[in-house]
Amino acid sequence: MFKIDNYRAKEIAEVFKEVFNENSLNAFVEIDPQYKALKKIYLSTRNKGLTAIITIANSLISYQLSGKGEDYWSEVSNFFSKTKVGDYKNLYALFTDFLTKYTKYNRIQIRNKLRRLRIFLNSRIIDRLYISPCLYSIDQYPLLKILSQTMKQSMYAKTIVFSVKMYYYIARIICKNTIPDPRIPMPIDRRVAYMSFTSGLISISNKILLKDLKDIIYRLMQSKYRDNIVKAWFILSKYSSIPCILLDTIVWLMGRYVSPFKNIDEMTEEFISDYGLILSPDSIRKIFAQFAYAFTSYS
Repeated sequence: MFKIDNYRAKEIAEVFKEVFNENSLNAFVEIDPQYKALKKIYLSTRNKGLTAIITIANSLISYQLSGKGEDYWSEVSNFFSKTKVGDYKNLYALFTDFLTKYTKYNRIQIRNKLRRLRIFLNSRIIDRLYISPCLYSIDQYPLLKILSQTMKQSMYAKTIVFSVKMYYYIARIICKNTIPDPRIPMPIDRRVAYMSFTSGLISISNKILLKDLKDIIYRLMQSKYRDNIVKAWFILSKYSSIPCILLDTIVWLMGRYVSPFKNIDEMTEEFISDYGLILSPDSIRKIFAQFAYAFTSYS
């Protein structure tokens, strides 16, 4: 039913190569609310190792949220910027306090999330991260493997990949010469699955109706289709020369504006209203035209 559209990957890549350069990609990262949240935590702790551990720990429990991820990370940053952490051995107790008393957006499966925190915070990588928080700033793939083994999950699991992306963010803040590793895949969440379809990267053999869209996205997120989505974004990454870590930032920032009920100008105006002229209006329109591609081919 679902297949990768290689031709669409090339088309999107051509637009991305035209509108993005190193400066604009960096600017996208720096306006990401999740990046700003990490910066706020670091400015409060002033401890590189501690902040790296908090970053990964929270990433591992960032799933089944009851609100937008942007709002949840703001909530986390507010908590840790007002909380004296002291030793990283206090983090389990602090996260327990946060999950059970303070968060509005992360209230589902708390017991399982605390179990995941316990596994990570008791793992051997903790001391390594605390002493050498910039160890993976140039090469994040070993961190992906270690987290996968520690948590006993696939290297394609959403929270594992997302944790590496967020580590890359904090490494940009605390380390010199941080580079996104092109071997890191996309973290496949609902927004990425949605954009995989709306962009035409993943095509469907038969025409669908708007009322079917929610079901299509749900099915795309199933494990049997996950590998195809990961592969599709790797193909786009290769053609555009933009690592998936940064492609995910673009998707994450722009994806919530993409809707079958809006035209390209409306999407562009809303994005500029929230983030300013990070690119020219024409460049932003070109990107939204690619991301909303599928909406021109079905009704």
